[in-house]
Amino acid sequence: MVPHLGRIGFMVSAVFALGSRSPGQSPSSGEQTPPFSYARTFSTYYLYQGVVDYGTMGQSYCGPTSAAMAFSWLIGHGYPKLLPSGTGTIDSLHVLVKTLASSDYLGTDPVDGTTTPAMATGLVRYITQAGYQVESLGYSGWRANEATIHGKVYGKVPLFGMIADQLANPRTVVLLNMGYYTKGSTPGTYRRMVGHWVTVVGYGTTGDGRADPSVILIHNPGIATPKTFPSKSNLVARLNLDLARLTPVNGVIQNSSGRAICSMSGMYAIDGSAIYPVKGTDLAIVDGILSVTLAPRS
Repeated sequence: MVPHLGRIGFMVSAVFALGSRSPGQSPSSGEQTPPFSYARTFSTYYLYQGVVDYGTMGQSYCGPTSAAMAFSWLIGHGYPKLLPSGTGTIDSLHVLVKTLASSDYLGTDPVDGTTTPAMATGLVRYITQAGYQVESLGYSGWRANEATIHGKVYGKVPLFGMIADQLANPRTVVLLNMGYYTKGSTPGTYRRMVGHWVTVVGYGTTGDGRADPSVILIHNPGIATPKTFPSKSNLVARLNLDLARLTPVNGVIQNSSGRAICSMSGMYAIDGSAIYPVKGTDLAIVDGILSVTLAPRS
C-alpha cells in the first residue's frame, strides 16, 4: 500500500507448497524451466495505483492494481470473462481495480491495504464468479500471521524457484509482497514499516541475452509509467522499467516492541529501477510470493 513517492473459505481443487529445489526445475514434469523469461512484460498491462479516478484510496490500491495487471495477462490468454464490461480495455481494467478492492473481494483497507489471506481468497472468489475455476494456490513467505491460506501453513522463506516454475505456465499469475523496513533497536535488526504488492512478469535477465539469477521483472503499480515506452528492439531499456534485483540479507526482524520475531536467513532484499525508496526506511525485503493457477477451460 506504499504511496507514490518516486518516479513517474472457497473451494480450490489443489493447494500446494513448493520446496527448495533448483529454480529451473519444474515441480510437475521434471523438465527444466527456461533460465530467463520476459515475454509477459510486453503482454501485461501497466496500471498506476495513483490515477485520479481512484481518489485518496489510490495510495492503498497496490494490491488490487497488481491483481488487475496480473489478470490482464490471463484476459489475453484465454480467460476474457475476467474483464468487466466497459468501453475499452484500459477503462475496464480501472473498473476491475475498484471492483477487486471492494469488500466483495479483496476488502482493501484505506490504511492497511490488502493482506495476503484477503488477496488469496478475494481472487478465488472473483475468478469463480467470472465462471472459471482455480486449480491451485501457492504461497511462501515469512509473516506467520499471513502464511495460512485455506488453513495450511507454507514455508516461511520466499522461494524464488516458484517464480520460474509458475510463470512457465500461461494459466498462472504471480504476485509479490514486499515490505519496507527501518533499522531496529540493535545492529542487524529491522522493523517492518509498510508493505507493497507488485506483479511479477519475468525473471533472470536484464535484456542483454545472458541469464542473471538475481533479477526479477515486475510491474510496480506505485510507479507512473512513461508517456513513451522504449521500443521492443531496445530490450535492455524496456526491461529496465521492470528491473528488480535480489540480494541476500541477514539479520533479525523485530516487532514494534523490539522483540525478535523472525530470522532473515534465506531472505532477500529487493532494489533496482522498478523499486523506489520510501522516506524513513532503510531497505525493502521480499515478504512473500503468491501464485494463482486457473484450471484449463472446459
